[in-house]
Amino acid sequence: MSDKTDTTETEEPAPEENVAESGDGAENVPDESPSEDETSDDGRPENEAGDTNAAPATPEEQIAGLEAEVASLNDRLLRAMAETENIRRRAQRDKQDTAKYAIANFARDMLSVADNLGRALGSVDESARKDNGSLENLMIGVEMTERVLMAAMGRVGVSRMEPLGTRFDPNVHEAMFEYDDPSQLAGTVGQLIEPGYMMHDRPLRPAKVGITKGGAKPDPAQKESSDADPSSEAAGATAYDPTGDKPGSQIDEEL
Repeated sequence: MSDKTDTTETEEPAPEENVAESGDGAENVPDESPSEDETSDDGRPENEAGDTNAAPATPEEQIAGLEAEVASLNDRLLRAMAETENIRRRAQRDKQDTAKYAIANFARDMLSVADNLGRALGSVDESARKDNGSLENLMIGVEMTERVLMAAMGRVGVSRMEPLGTRFDPNVHEAMFEYDDPSQLAGTVGQLIEPGYMMHDRPLRPAKVGITKGGAKPDPAQKESSDADPSSEAAGATAYDPTGDKPGSQIDEEL
């Protein structure tokens, strides 16, 4: 009987060992307290704070948000389409200009040929042509050559200007000198030194002219109307007659 009692007393663990064992068990239990990343600014867990602040959107709010997004996307689409159309139009205009003015440099070089043909025709008097049959035939050939050349240049949009009697326009005229002529308004093109040419609606070469001074001053209203009237520029692109009797119509006459 006494032996059993001693055995029981010796098998009971010491209090310190129980405490240590309980401490070891606590270390194996995972810490369920929220971490710093999972807590909100006010110290509560993030899911709890989110559930508190984020209220579900109403159907009306969802519809309004979708409509605003659709409007924004539609605006961006329209802007992109407009920019694409502008690029297409610019490319088309550049293509047309290239086709219209591709041979501008070649046509400008051919103007000296037309000038020499005109000088040749103006250097021979009518009486000399009548008295000399060979000279007449030669001049007829020169005239035909000039007509063929001008017709070929006309097919590519080149035309000769006739600025006599029109107001001086620095865009298409080059003033070589001024002279007194009270019978005409000041600033009128009265003499032609070298004919000018247009290519479509652009000046290919300005006309070298002499302008009047000393006459009556032009009416400002008339000046504005003539500047705004496109027919005044078209009038300067009419055919040039080398046999005209107006002052300056002969490019080799003494001025």
